[in-house]
Amino acid sequence: MYYPLDPSYTSECPDVISYVCATNGHTYKNECFFCVDQWELGPHIKFYKYGKCG
Repeated sequence: MYYPLDPSYTSECPDVISYVCATNGHTYKNECFFCVDQWELGPHIKFYKYGKCG
């Protein structure tokens, strides 16, 4: 999981396509983007599966 060390962080996820589906129904480009959203929006967003949602 991605946890920034500083509250004023800037996330720089790699430009790699490896889709991840979360329980909020959103498909993320890769695990890094998913982890950033989970960190910013809260733990209610959970990993569901690898691949696109739907």
